[in-house]
Amino acid sequence: MTIKINPYTYSDKSKNLTFGENPPIVRLGYDDAISAEKRALIRRHIIDTIRPYADIYERSPRLTEYQMEAMLKPLLNPKIESIGNCSYRGPQLDWRLQKFKEAGIQCVIDLDGNSEYEKQIEKADLEYMSCWDITNWKNNAYMSFDKYKKSKYWQENGSLDIKTLKNNFNEECRPFIDKLIKFVQRMQKGYCYIGCDFGTYRTNDALRIYKVFSPTPVPFDVPQIGFQDNFKFDSIRNLYDKLTVEDKKALGWNNELIEQINHDNIVGRIWRRSAKVLK
Repeated sequence: MTIKINPYTYSDKSKNLTFGENPPIVRLGYDDAISAEKRALIRRHIIDTIRPYADIYERSPRLTEYQMEAMLKPLLNPKIESIGNCSYRGPQLDWRLQKFKEAGIQCVIDLDGNSEYEKQIEKADLEYMSCWDITNWKNNAYMSFDKYKKSKYWQENGSLDIKTLKNNFNEECRPFIDKLIKFVQRMQKGYCYIGCDFGTYRTNDALRIYKVFSPTPVPFDVPQIGFQDNFKFDSIRNLYDKLTVEDKKALGWNNELIEQINHDNIVGRIWRRSAKVLK
């Protein structure tokens, strides 16, 4: 069967279209410059907004999360609770380590740096991650350069090379920032149990830091920072100021988020909740 389209023809033999002689050059809204530009814009948008979170959003842990909650329900109490993404918070685990492993927990994030606890975790064949320094508010990474400079000024009797001092300061803070990135990345993967000795103050601080620096949805709340701890707001701002663009991208921030967040509004992310607020 041959279908004629004036003045050109094509046949459907083997379902392959065959134009007649001298087919016209027709732009079908794909090869023209405007369409090509739109396609390029869509690609850039996908790379900038979706790809940073692809490894997180491509997973669908819903069913597994329900199964985990069913298995762990007898072990849960006001101090041990779900924080979403197949992860839990609470005090240090003892005999319950094996139960959490059987339920699907893969990594224990220790906020105490307890060597005996580390041995127990390794014996249970679980991934161990020590993050006690994340909540050490005396770390230089939480300090402003001005404060650091003043402390060094008196130590050096007023003789300072500011450029060298700033380079030294950045070098001292780099290991902490690398640890922060690893902490956030591991939390984003899920299947974690995070906690300190009693699962309260340091655990709250670590989860606040995660909420601030992770771009992904956080379906949990933490207690508000008390008046006596207001210094933590400035500490978080100081830490943010030390992040490079590469650091932010390693945390999963897209270009839009990098442009939106600044020194003044970074701490507002402590109060964000669930998927409703991603910025």
